[in-house]
Amino acid sequence: MLGLRRQLVEENEHVGVIETETLSFRKQIAGLESLQERLPKSTATINYLERALLTKLTTSKLNGEKESLKGDLDKDEEASASRIRFAQLLQE
Repeated sequence: MLGLRRQLVEENEHVGVIETETLSFRKQIAGLESLQERLPKSTATINYLERALLTKLTTSKLNGEKESLKGDLDKDEEASASRIRFAQLLQE
């Protein structure tokens, strides 16, 4: 009788462990389902941020090139003006 009682207590403890593990798994599954629901929104946000960053980098690069070309144009204009002045001095 005592052996059966001990076995029953052990079985009850085992059932308690299984119920605890089951509850834990259910919580994990609920968390995963929640993440799965948010995934499309997160993916869309990441894609938007990537495009925004690429746009910013491209704009920055184009502005740098524009300033460089503007500087080259200014130098060319100065050189052209110098040549014109030199040619005028030679004619005088």
